[in-house]
Amino acid sequence: RGHHPGLRQAFFADPQSRPMGIGRDLFGLRADGTEFPVEIGLNPIETEEGPMVLSAIVDISERKHLEERFRRVVEAAPNAMVMINVRGQIEMVNAQTERVFGYSRAEMLGQPVEMLVPDRFRHHHPGLRQAFYTDTRARPMGAGRDLYARRKDGSEFPVEIGLNPIETEDGVMVL
Repeated sequence: RGHHPGLRQAFFADPQSRPMGIGRDLFGLRADGTEFPVEIGLNPIETEEGPMVLSAIVDISERKHLEERFRRVVEAAPNAMVMINVRGQIEMVNAQTERVFGYSRAEMLGQPVEMLVPDRFRHHHPGLRQAFYTDTRARPMGAGRDLYARRKDGSEFPVEIGLNPIETEDGVMVL
């Protein structure tokens, strides 16, 4: 609360329609003192009394609840699960991925998924990945072919891979 007046002044110094608090979790305060997660959109408007801001505030409690449920399901899955964005960067992994591949989560996040592909197949993989985005539907990867993955130590192992498109706020990702 103590920082808000300064943030409000900064908005009026450069009033543009935009979301508030990008990259941060924002919370509203109910009359009973409980907090709840929110998204806030800021829109400057001119009035007879001068410039004002129209704030659209959305309670995102249900979405946060569903995101947490999804995170728990993925984290507890008995199979390695990796989510990549359209650029092929790893956005999410579960604990089983760390165990299977030997990398820590921090070593994988933001890296190209090709780090998990054996060297001998790595140069073809970006093209195959892009082809998936021309027909995004759930399906097995490499049907009829033997597929292999690569651990941190460089060893290869046979895998079965299912491709599942996931709609997110940041566009379609592949799980």
